[in-house]
Amino acid sequence: MNIGWLIEIFVEAGVRPETAERAAKETLTRILRRQRSVAELLLFRQDRPFSLHLVRDPLISLARILGVGDERLPFVDDDDRLSVASLGEVLADVGMDPVVGIAYAKVIQAAYEPEDLYQPLWEMLGREGRVQLRDLARMDLQSIRTSWPEFKTDPSEGDLAKGRARGEVIRAQRVGKKSKPQP
Repeated sequence: MNIGWLIEIFVEAGVRPETAERAAKETLTRILRRQRSVAELLLFRQDRPFSLHLVRDPLISLARILGVGDERLPFVDDDDRLSVASLGEVLADVGMDPVVGIAYAKVIQAAYEPEDLYQPLWEMLGREGRVQLRDLARMDLQSIRTSWPEFKTDPSEGDLAKGRARGEVIRAQRVGKKSKPQP
């Protein structure tokens, strides 16, 4: 997946290219996880209509159940502008001083709209025209997640493979016990 548009956003704000690349990767990961900034979640208004909470993406539902998310898109604040808190948090998480990160985040917010951040994702989902943020917030991003290395799962590696291997050992032990002649 090409993340050039995200790198460009950070570089044009003045962030060094190597930091911009790390920030772009972290930004896309948070978008695909539907992970909002803790600061934004603390400001989340509970008086929204129930219909805004109905979405297709299972990660949003899980995030709401766990109390770490809502129906809004990451990096978009309640005023439908890019969130300085979220962008600053990403920059701090990739090694930038938090105060400097907030300053860069303010530059990005002044120069870009949320549509600039989400238009390429809209197109990756096969949609045409200008991104509709409310529609995108309700869409399932699984097709994009599977193309991002952070979300790829190889059944021959990791916990799934370990669990399968352990299951095969237990199964073999059970079969071995049953096949032994009883005295």
